[in-house]
Amino acid sequence: MEPEKRERHVGAEGCPAVAIRIPVRIVVLVLVVPVRMLWDVLVVYGKALDRALFRPPGRAVGWVHETLLAPVGRGSHGSPGRSRPCCGGCAGLSSTGRGSRCGGTWWYRS
Repeated sequence: MEPEKRERHVGAEGCPAVAIRIPVRIVVLVLVVPVRMLWDVLVVYGKALDRALFRPPGRAVGWVHETLLAPVGRGSHGSPGRSRPCCGGCAGLSSTGRGSRCGGTWWYRS
């Protein structure tokens, strides 16, 4: 028995294909790979800067907003960390003009 001869795929193996393929490989190795490696390094440094420099001040600004500014904007209504009034729509005053049953206006009750 004679081993079967495998047919070689003779796709684009001519002289023009080789003449195009070699310069394309050179361009990829000279331009694309270094640019991609530089981009990956910049991404790593950007993530490190985000963790080390940008997040801590951002957390501090968020804390100041939630602790100091948001309660003033809500009229000291609701609990810290909530963006809505505590009872879903109380205006701080009941229909009698006195403080509502909401815990956010405890100093106004008579």
